[in-house]
Amino acid sequence: MNVAQVKEVACQWVVENASQEPRFYGAYFGGSINGMQDNAIFPSTSDIDVQIVLAGSDVPGNTDKFLYHDVLLETAYQSSDQFQSPEKILGDYTKACHFATSNVILDPLGQLTKIQEVVSQDYAKRTWVYKRCEHARDELLSSLEWLNESEPLHDQVFFWLYTASIAPHIILVAGLKNPTVRKCFMAARNVLADYDQLQIYDSMLDILGVTKFTRAQAEFHLAALIEAFDASKQYVKTPFFLSTNISDLARPLLVDGTRELIEIGYHREAMFWIMVIFSCCQKILFNDAPEDVQNKFAPAFRFLLKELGIYSSTDLQKRNQLNRETLPRVWSAAEQIVTTNPEIQY
Repeated sequence: MNVAQVKEVACQWVVENASQEPRFYGAYFGGSINGMQDNAIFPSTSDIDVQIVLAGSDVPGNTDKFLYHDVLLETAYQSSDQFQSPEKILGDYTKACHFATSNVILDPLGQLTKIQEVVSQDYAKRTWVYKRCEHARDELLSSLEWLNESEPLHDQVFFWLYTASIAPHIILVAGLKNPTVRKCFMAARNVLADYDQLQIYDSMLDILGVTKFTRAQAEFHLAALIEAFDASKQYVKTPFFLSTNISDLARPLLVDGTRELIEIGYHREAMFWIMVIFSCCQKILFNDAPEDVQNKFAPAFRFLLKELGIYSSTDLQKRNQLNRETLPRVWSAAEQIVTTNPEIQY
């Protein structure tokens, strides 16, 4: 199916299902689909990100991933409190890029449409680009404090990786690109190359510890991840953020999509997502699997961390500190991109 056809399927699901919720306020497309042409073939390594807005501030925190008419949808909930003014969205680096294009699925009150119209007009204005870069920078600095040595190691690893992904987001926001997650390092590298700022890129990879990683190493750890993934998906019971991705439905996105990155030469960048998903698999096994199954896959996770130079919580703290020390150079590159980006309006 092409992009227009999968969008139509998603719209049908919203009309038949989400719109029936008593507090339904509206729905919109998030994610990479907003940057795709309608006549393009929708990639098998992607899903459709449907954001459901509910009236009020109390909304479910879970996401869900499921097939609907052979289209893989991922749904999540947003509070209507976040959509009371275009300015709030324009300054939000995680949302503005989606409203820069025609992304509204259903909008009975007309508020999302009003926001989309304003955001699409002002999205590329320099003032708002800077505000979004600042939002991402502030998110990075605050998330550096999330690392808690009392938490299980897999949770500490996840928070370290989350924070590491925000530096690429600063670059992507400056380049008026979608701050994607799985491909964030590859996408940031492309933007840095476009603006002759590649000199900082290895410093960003140093935060992950993958600067000197080889393709063979990435392939080895992907194979280990696949084994852990296929075991973990059998035990998922306790929900957490990203837990719905450890499933047969999501396997093409996580496994095939990661293998694709390696095959096109981005093996270092693929390691970011391998680590994220491996930490999620470890969390599932820790929460829900028998002890013998936990023990079976723990050595592969520890070996992965060892190859990244991570032996303890102290090493994760050092990487967070490196992230903090690298930030001024990332910010300087972002400023240069904003200054020279021909799409940015003054």
